[in-house]
Amino acid sequence: MLRRLKRRVTVVLILSLSTDESSSALNNIEYTNIPLISEYNENLETSMQKSFVKEITLTDSLPQKTFALQINDNSMLPLLGIGDVAIITEDFVFESGQTCLISTNNITMIRKVIKTDDEYELQAMNPYYPIEKTKELKIFGKVIKAENNSAFK
Repeated sequence: MLRRLKRRVTVVLILSLSTDESSSALNNIEYTNIPLISEYNENLETSMQKSFVKEITLTDSLPQKTFALQINDNSMLPLLGIGDVAIITEDFVFESGQTCLISTNNITMIRKVIKTDDEYELQAMNPYYPIEKTKELKIFGKVIKAENNSAFK
């Protein structure tokens, strides 16, 4: 006969910081508010007017022209899935191999962008999405962080 034993585990957290040290540690945390949008349209100003959701607060130091975008497809799984949030900056210099918010053929998407001699290769992380090649491309911003909940679904 097998018997299951339940064990109770108690976790004790001991804070060794004095009150002065605690408050100074809290004061050193940087908070940045950025807009969260549900869709990117032409530029950030237009996107804010058409699809602003709310302002979110992050504890990161971020470039000036940074915003959050709700993801509405699974093309970049496991990095980003439906419902996840990409933190994107418009303040960057493009380099081949970066994951960027782009537009090609009037479709806005996030892809890893590889520059070849005469065209761009657009790579999704999800293997079910084909690699696309294009000569015409608008790059709106670079993904600098992923707020990913889809990995745990």
